[in-house]
Amino acid sequence: MTDVANGATTGVTIDRLILDLPGMDAVAARELALGIAEGLAGAGLDADHAGLSVTVDPAVAAQPQRLAAHIVQTLLQRIG
Repeated sequence: MTDVANGATTGVTIDRLILDLPGMDAVAARELALGIAEGLAGAGLDADHAGLSVTVDPAVAAQPQRLAAHIVQTLLQRIG
């Protein structure tokens, strides 16, 4: 994110997000990606991580909002 008032970069930047979820359609994938981005942005993180991965239960993967919350929670535990 960029603070328009002073041009400073703040918040979280996701350079690359790779999802390997067979059967997820484009609408659900977009909802998932936005949910992850919003969850991480709202966490007030300020760190650099080369790569993090999360393995999920297939039952959770069927619900994009629930999956996004699970991924954010797991990432925050690993980062913090």
